[in-house]
Amino acid sequence: MGTRSTIALEFADLTVQAVYCHWDGFRLQTLIDQGNLGSLGSEQAHEFSSWDHYCATHDGEQYDYCLRRDGTWWVRMNHGVHVPLADLLTASA
Repeated sequence: MGTRSTIALEFADLTVQAVYCHWDGFRLQTLIDQGNLGSLGSEQAHEFSSWDHYCATHDGEQYDYCLRRDGTWWVRMNHGVHVPLADLLTASA
């Protein structure tokens, strides 16, 4: 069974692009720890006109990660609401 996730970026023009990951969505840190990659695959990103549009129309997966344009990571788990990842990590410490 997969741990479905999306990984999204919010750009300076306020648009958001997101990709879907079917397996190992909880392993974002593992992906980052690998360092620079030539590519992750050939799938196309989904585009949203804004953060609000992304939140309102994206169905969501078990884990949804988004790097906001201010440099903060946000996460939504199990179709809940997006929260700053730092707040979630602090609460679970």
